Amino acid sequence: MKAIVASGGASALADRPSPIAAPGDCVVRVRAALVTPADIRASRFAKEPIVLGQAFVGVVESVTSDDAIGGVSDRARDGKQLLGKRVVVDPVIRCGRCDRCVGGLSQHCRERTIIGLDGRDGGCAVQVAVPVRNLTPVPDGLDDDRASFATLIASALEATKHVRVEGKAYITVLGDDIATLVTAQVMSQLNAAVRIVAHAPATIAVAEKLGVKHRLADEVGRRGDQDVVVDCTGTAESLAFASALVRARGTVVLASLAHSQDLTGRADLAPIVLGELKVQGSFYGPLHDAVDLLAHRGIEVTALIERRVVIDAALPLRQGTLIRCS
Repeated sequence: MKAIVASGGASALADRPSPIAAPGDCVVRVRAALVTPADIRASRFAKEPIVLGQAFVGVVESVTSDDAIGGVSDRARDGKQLLGKRVVVDPVIRCGRCDRCVGGLSQHCRERTIIGLDGRDGGCAVQVAVPVRNLTPVPDGLDDDRASFATLIASALEATKHVRVEGKAYITVLGDDIATLVTAQVMSQLNAAVRIVAHAPATIAVAEKLGVKHRLADEVGRRGDQDVVVDCTGTAESLAFASALVRARGTVVLASLAHSQDLTGRADLAPIVLGELKVQGSFYGPLHDAVDLLAHRGIEVTALIERRVVIDAALPLRQGTLIRCS
């Protein structure tokens, strides 16, 4: 089957064997995969060959019984009910057995892997094998284009859980990618004062069309008056910028995995200490809430699709590309 594989900092269209589902897994035939900022980062850092794709929608083709627990499990039965149905897939794979999973912190499973990143093939392919427990059904009224944004919406919703947005006078979402534009829209539903601060005029133009408040970074003073700054960029420079924007004892939310790659030994942490700032990480969130929001058209996402292509024409990768995989 055709797939987009990253290795050694480069991506290529490759022919891969069709996936074989392990016990408790299913095979999903991918209809559309959205290239996200996370995919772009993964394509740069992947050392071993990995099929990219953390945000995709597809149809359940087959389900494998969970023989490890004695035949057909509840999980497998749930999966069989979804045969032939459209689904989106939570990219975070959890073991379900460790102390964190048992204790309600499965998002931070000790054996956690991420689809399209940690040695687990993603959805930029004709087919992909994923755990049944990671499936969320897509309602009939939600088309593939919009459904492909469920992962980004879920991450934005997760950020709102870590910091109070309602009632805050000044909230900034910092960045220039589609995750920034999604996050700003989600937070704007809770507080009309939310604005995007971006470096690229193109981001400002899209924010204008979406009706989201916006400012170019070069036009913003570092007055330290923001209650909350959500950094979707993930570099040492963006953390420094966010720390200069936020008020004393304000909160900086780090909403990008790029921080783990870029910050070590480079970031100036003095403003965080001297300003007594709260720094809060934010990861993936629940897909069912994201699907519900998309189904009720609470967020405009189709304007963020830069191009629609078949998998043969997907390279070079650009965020906002919607790949028709089958």
